[in-house]
Amino acid sequence: MLNKFGIDEVFVIHARHGSEQRERWVKELFKQYDIPFQFISEEDSVLPLEELSTNYFPPNIRETLSKGVVLCTLSHFVCYEKIVKQQNALTLIFEDDPCFLKDFHKRLERVTTEAKNLKKGFIISLERTTLQFPSWKKIRKGQYLYEAQKSRCAGAYLVDLNAASMMLESLKKEKCLKAIDIWHNIILQKGTINMYWSHPPLVEQASHNGKLHSQIQQSRSRFQWLVQKFYKMYILRWFR
Repeated sequence: MLNKFGIDEVFVIHARHGSEQRERWVKELFKQYDIPFQFISEEDSVLPLEELSTNYFPPNIRETLSKGVVLCTLSHFVCYEKIVKQQNALTLIFEDDPCFLKDFHKRLERVTTEAKNLKKGFIISLERTTLQFPSWKKIRKGQYLYEAQKSRCAGAYLVDLNAASMMLESLKKEKCLKAIDIWHNIILQKGTINMYWSHPPLVEQASHNGKLHSQIQQSRSRFQWLVQKFYKMYILRWFR
C-alpha cells in the first residue's frame, strides 16, 4: 500500500530474542493497517556481530553504552546498509513499539508528497515521543514538514537514499559514540544530513506513552505521559 506514496521499503528494528510481546504488537498493528514490513536486527548484517560492531563503534563502546543500546543502534546501521545496497529512494524505519495516530495513511501521504520537494539527504521524524513540536509561530495551514535542528528519537522516521549513504560514509571517517538518536543529532550539527519534523506527528512509541515496557530505559506511566503531552502540546509551545 505504501508503494503509492513512494516508499520502497518498511523496516522494523526488532531484537530476535526475548521480544515476543513486541513481535505480536507489530504484526497485529501492521496487518490492521495493511503495511508490509521486514524485521531488522544486527543479525541481518552479512558480517559477524563482532566485525559489524568494530566497523561502527570503537572497541571500548560497552564502557559507555549498554548492550541493548549498541545492538539497537547497530540495527539502524544495518537498515542503512540495506537501503544503499537496494538503492531504495525512500525508506520508512520504525522501532518495534509504534502506535499509529489519527489518519495515519492520509497524513503519511501528505508527508511524502512534501518530501518530494526537499533537498536530498534528509531524515523526517514522524513521531512525538519526546513531546517536542514546532513553535506555534512556525505552523502554516496545510504544511506538514518543518525543518528542525535535532531529532525526536529514532522510533519512526523516513530516510532517503542520499542520507543513508552519507551516514555510512560518515561512519567510515568517525565511529559512533552514542545511541542512534543522539548520533543523528551529532551528524545533523555537522551538516551531514538535514532533519525535518512532521506536524501533526504520525506516531507515538508505546514504550514511552506507557502502553509497553521499554527494554532499554525506564518507561513513563500512562498518566505521566498524558500530563506531559498536554503541557507540551498546548501550553509550552506558546512560549517558544
